[in-house]
Amino acid sequence: MCPSPASAGYNLTSAFDCTFIGSETAGSVVNADNQIVIGKSAVGQANDSVTLGNASVTAVYMAQDKGATVYCSDVIPSADNTNNLGAAGTRWANLYVADAHYSNVGTGGNDVDGTEGSWTIQEGDENLFLINRETGKKFKFKLEEIE
Repeated sequence: MCPSPASAGYNLTSAFDCTFIGSETAGSVVNADNQIVIGKSAVGQANDSVTLGNASVTAVYMAQDKGATVYCSDVIPSADNTNNLGAAGTRWANLYVADAHYSNVGTGGNDVDGTEGSWTIQEGDENLFLINRETGKKFKFKLEEIE
């Protein structure tokens, strides 16, 4: 049984354009501004943000059949060099990107020679190019047409 609706958004002295749904929801600060917080004991993370669920939530579904399209600007991991996009058993089918930027700077190096680098792959009409972002050197992939 949920407590009375009065317990949503507790510890606020004032809130501006906020929505709190669930018992014991709270804004991230006492003067929360434009926070949407949903779920029992969920706490907002910042002004102008949406927080879905408390620390016990392990999955977020955008539609019951997982068929919803999510629109956003950037998808940024919560920490540097710690999160994966997909997994060995749940891979993405294709990546559609403009230029591909790769950097292992600050990771301790690669598995082959232990060095670090920063590279960009760019597409031309007949070639693929590789740019070393540390030295500025540019390379062309040697491609061989196959039948």
